[in-house]
Amino acid sequence: MRLRYENRKRKLLETAIHIVAEEGLGSFSMRKTTEQAGVSEALIYKHYESKENLLRVCFETVSGEIRTLFSGVSAERDISPEALPGSVHALWTRIFSFFISSGGHALFYFEYLNSRYSGGELPFWLPLLLPSAAASRFQDPVLLWDFILDTTCCFARRIIQGQIPDTPEIYDTVWKLISSGIFTPRTVRIPGAAGRFSAK
Repeated sequence: MRLRYENRKRKLLETAIHIVAEEGLGSFSMRKTTEQAGVSEALIYKHYESKENLLRVCFETVSGEIRTLFSGVSAERDISPEALPGSVHALWTRIFSFFISSGGHALFYFEYLNSRYSGGELPFWLPLLLPSAAASRFQDPVLLWDFILDTTCCFARRIIQGQIPDTPEIYDTVWKLISSGIFTPRTVRIPGAAGRFSAK
């Protein structure tokens, strides 16, 4: 009985993720989820109480999958300047590969992050890419995280949707775009931004 209960909860969760991944948050509803999952509407409210709660649990589920990729990685880790680019590249490749291989889960994750439901919170894994000492080189690290997040998600989405090929050459090109923004010393003024994005 307990297994059946957990299976139904999981089916509702996966169905919700699938709908958002395929059609976007604008098309998502509890009713559509129950219809596609083949369960009663009363059941979904018993398990998840509200649309917001169901979406939050979906997001936390995908975040948990990502969290395992960064097991043992600390933002306070001590790393030499020479080893830093290789370390960041390895971690970035890990998350980029996960997004592409997880398909619908990644598309849900991107959709949720850019919605009012997320509350604008920063994904936990972004500050783990760069140790705190390296991130402190930037006057506004939040702009740095936004740059990495948007670039990574944009290209992962395009690969998942078949708009560009899933090849090592593409990975390398995307990484070069990102790493030039992280490791090339520069000062960039962004019109309308509160601060200045400056790498010293």
